[in-house]
Amino acid sequence: MSMNGSLRSLSPAVVEALRLDAGLVAALTAPSFAVAPSPGILAIPGMKEHFAAISAARDRLAKVASALDVGPVVEIDKAWHGVHFVLTGSAEPDGSVLGNVILGGEEIGDDAGYGPARLIDPSDVRLISEALATFDDGALAARFDADVMTDLGIYPDVWDEDGETIEFIADAVDVVRRAYTDAATKGHGMLVWLS
Repeated sequence: MSMNGSLRSLSPAVVEALRLDAGLVAALTAPSFAVAPSPGILAIPGMKEHFAAISAARDRLAKVASALDVGPVVEIDKAWHGVHFVLTGSAEPDGSVLGNVILGGEEIGDDAGYGPARLIDPSDVRLISEALATFDDGALAARFDADVMTDLGIYPDVWDEDGETIEFIADAVDVVRRAYTDAATKGHGMLVWLS
């Protein structure tokens, strides 16, 4: 099983709704198949209850949010840790503005797969967007070090100096940059999770 990173922009109203009802997080992070799980999945002990909770959370969310309040899921797949590393030079959260891109914000809700989701306030999204705007390909190339990334165990631990892995991370940084720029333009917060 792999660890995949996802982001989703949220209006300030949805950010506040999540703070009042952290159970709503499940409605925002559940995979699309959770809408109509197969009978085989539902036969697994505890799955009926799990999917019922997701359905209930979606119903509650629909009462407080319109489609304009919630952005689409932006997937960065297995690149999440590499993105964090090239932005910060660290494997762990470091509290910097760029360190908040993937591993920042406040933990919220139940386990989304690999820990709780992280909620980033609209004001922090704006700061992150501004910082990402100055992070160019030169900075990325300077930080990308396959040996260090391997030594630190940066997921998915398949780093080498060929152009393919650098391009993998560069593409993901670009996707993340666009997501934060769009969210900041709308005055949105961001939900980030690993599943």
